[in-house]
Amino acid sequence: LLAQLAHNLVIWTRNDLAQADQRLATYGIQRTVRDALQIPGSIQVDPDGHIQRIMLNGRHPLAPAFHRAFAPMLARDDLSPILGKN
Repeated sequence: LLAQLAHNLVIWTRNDLAQADQRLATYGIQRTVRDALQIPGSIQVDPDGHIQRIMLNGRHPLAPAFHRAFAPMLARDDLSPILGKN
């Protein structure tokens, strides 16, 4: 059951990313995990553990696609991914 959930989450993420960058539509599971889900960055949390800021390494080739795909979803929670220059 857990493996099926992980599989579905990777596919859903890939499909969302593919809407922002068409080349991701051809990525399989392993390549999605290896390339798209390993963007360097940092997450800043407050003392209560709530996410305050998500910063992605803007030099990673897939960071802009991740930003375009997920910024609207994160905005609903008053979060915005930031493309930094890490």
